[in-house]
Amino acid sequence: GLSAFSGCSNLTFITIPDSVTSIGGCAFSGCSSLTSITISNNVTSIGDHFFSHCNSLKSLTIPGSVTSIGEDAFRGCAKLTSISIPDSVTSIGEDAFRNCSSLKGITIPDSVTSIGEKAFLGCTSLASITISESVTHIESEAFSGCTSLTNVTIPDSVTSIRYGAFSQCTSLTKVILGNGVTGLGFTFQGCSSLTDVTIPDSVTRIGNYSFDGCTSLTGITIPDSVTSIDLRAFQNCTSLAAVTFLGNPPKAGKEMFKGSKPIIYCKPEAKGWGRSWCALLVERITLPGGDVLNLTDEIGGEVDFDDPGTRKKIVAYAIYRNQSQLRGDEGDERLYFRDYPMPYSGWWKEMRGKGKGYNYASLVQYKDGKKHGPMARWYKNGKKRVRTTYNDGKKHGPSIEWHDNGQKKFEANYKDGKKHGLSREWHFYGRRKFEATYKDGKLLTAVVWKRNGEKCPVTNLVNGNGVRVFYDNDDAEIRRETYREGDRVSE
Repeated sequence: GLSAFSGCSNLTFITIPDSVTSIGGCAFSGCSSLTSITISNNVTSIGDHFFSHCNSLKSLTIPGSVTSIGEDAFRGCAKLTSISIPDSVTSIGEDAFRNCSSLKGITIPDSVTSIGEKAFLGCTSLASITISESVTHIESEAFSGCTSLTNVTIPDSVTSIRYGAFSQCTSLTKVILGNGVTGLGFTFQGCSSLTDVTIPDSVTRIGNYSFDGCTSLTGITIPDSVTSIDLRAFQNCTSLAAVTFLGNPPKAGKEMFKGSKPIIYCKPEAKGWGRSWCALLVERITLPGGDVLNLTDEIGGEVDFDDPGTRKKIVAYAIYRNQSQLRGDEGDERLYFRDYPMPYSGWWKEMRGKGKGYNYASLVQYKDGKKHGPMARWYKNGKKRVRTTYNDGKKHGPSIEWHDNGQKKFEANYKDGKKHGLSREWHFYGRRKFEATYKDGKLLTAVVWKRNGEKCPVTNLVNGNGVRVFYDNDDAEIRRETYREGDRVSE
């Protein structure tokens, strides 16, 4: 009957004969010296608290006649290292193996359809589990606190993983979720060693605190099926640097990424992503070849800033000036997005007011925090002001400037930040002002014209040696510079 041998602390072994078909609950509970037991093939169920707190029981074979393992059946059997569950068992009850701290491995047979709440909670030596394709439900905290568990594969048959099922599994490094799972919640909270997670297309919701405290997780991919990420789902994932979304932005819960600042990666064709999302930097991935937004190491390529469609596309992906900050020593400063630890790569924009056309001030491309690629600036009246190109923070290639009336103001070529080749300047109404040749930043030849069109009679610079004169808008001389071997030596 109920509690038939409960508390028999001196009982060391027992054989249940074939004549027995039913044993009451708590039958051997607290038999702290019990080390061996043989159960007859006619017993059909192991009832609630059947062997709970049998602290000396090390192994047990459950006969094929048993169809269910009740609540707390083996709870607290601290020395139980192995147990064989037969194919006849269809359910494992709540707390069935809770705190079996020496249990090292378990195979859930094909007959089992559900694993009860806290069934293996606190099994701190459990290093491996095999979950069969018959299991459809894993209840709350079923494997919580299994601190030796290193990897787990959830089969496609599982459609429900309840609250905290694998929480605090601090050695868990890899998880593969099957295609039947639709939602998560507190599921892997505190899994501090988790580095590899596969989320299937069946998941639509990543619930509250799902990955809270997964401090080793550096990256994760969110399938396009996910429509909602809830409260603090990735809180305290302090190593999380990249989150890749395969679809459009999901509904965002409060403080989803509290404690980390990952870069958000998305597909270029995805809708609804700006340059930032929930105060996190967004980068487009797998951009097609030739796309104006694709960073390459080849400098000098054409970007049609005069095309409204091109400008609109760049602006959509660019971060604002007030979202960026410069860090580093003078002369070696790099641009960062907000307080991100990594230098920024992508487009940067400075805008004026609201509206279209006239609101552009600057568009600049960066790589690793340095200007790298094309740059454009505009006047307040909407006319273009500057077009130039950078390589690793230095001007490289053609550079052109205009007056605000549309007349060309300056044109030169740069090589690694230094003028190289022909350089020309024009006065406000289009007359020539200056023409020179440079080599690696050294001035070799120079000709100067006054605003009235008269050629300067004093400027004489040949082969890097001579004098250059400067005039104000009234054609009055303001200074002279002397050059020797292309370098200025006096003013």
